[in-house]
Amino acid sequence: NNCAVEIGGLCFTAPFRPTPMTKAECEAAVAEGKLGIKGCYYEQDYWAGAVKACKDQGKKLPTGAQLAELASQLYVGNPTIGAKEDKENIQFDSNSSTAKSLGLTPYFYLWSGEEGSSDSAYYRGFNTTYSYWNNNLRYDSGRNQAVCLGE
Repeated sequence: NNCAVEIGGLCFTAPFRPTPMTKAECEAAVAEGKLGIKGCYYEQDYWAGAVKACKDQGKKLPTGAQLAELASQLYVGNPTIGAKEDKENIQFDSNSSTAKSLGLTPYFYLWSGEEGSSDSAYYRGFNTTYSYWNNNLRYDSGRNQAVCLGE
């Protein structure tokens, strides 16, 4: 398998920047039941691209709870972080084995497998002193990355 890090029996792959899907590509995949998502955004759907990249590996995007588990391993003292919780006054630990294994430094987002609507999806944000749960437009390529989750 291609686990970059294993946390509580969950295998997380290395982070990647997804290649966006066009609306036509996404709609065709949805019609064929290949992605397991509800809808597609106009063009440049990075979230659908992340879903597809994980599916192509036989994996999936992590849930909010699974991203919170990952987050707890990236901050000093491994704070408990709830699935949809914003956590402040914590310190990102760039020297943690998890951060080093994933090659991560603060100020990034990881897409979750949770769809908000046809134009948004949920993600977890990772900053120096806080981590948060939010949704974002699916065409945002900014700091959005993805990890896939395997067994």
